[in-house]
Amino acid sequence: MPDLRGKIQMSKVKKKQKISYDFEANLIGNDFGLKLIGEFKIGVRRFRWDYAIQEIRVLIEIQGGIWSGGAHGRGTGIMRDMEKLNYAASHGWRCLQYTPQQFCDCVKVIEDLENCRLTYAG
Repeated sequence: MPDLRGKIQMSKVKKKQKISYDFEANLIGNDFGLKLIGEFKIGVRRFRWDYAIQEIRVLIEIQGGIWSGGAHGRGTGIMRDMEKLNYAASHGWRCLQYTPQQFCDCVKVIEDLENCRLTYAG
């Protein structure tokens, strides 16, 4: 039987991080006055974004693992991220990208979202 301890432990860490992000997203959404929708999907593609605000067509992506050699820091991961961002842009969405630390700085995220709201031409 395979040893799953590492996978289970990593799963718990990711769940804790996701809960933390959801807490931050609720703070941001409450302060900003619009709802952030988690695990958002556009159309029929397999891409999902961490959060979306449909009213102003903004997607938020939290890029973890960029310093530790994770998927977002390798060639194939970067190419997949580019494809995902281009897909969003070609469907009329803007995407804000943050590291986990940046996302937890709610003031900066709210400032960025306010700028998006001011420039939204919908």
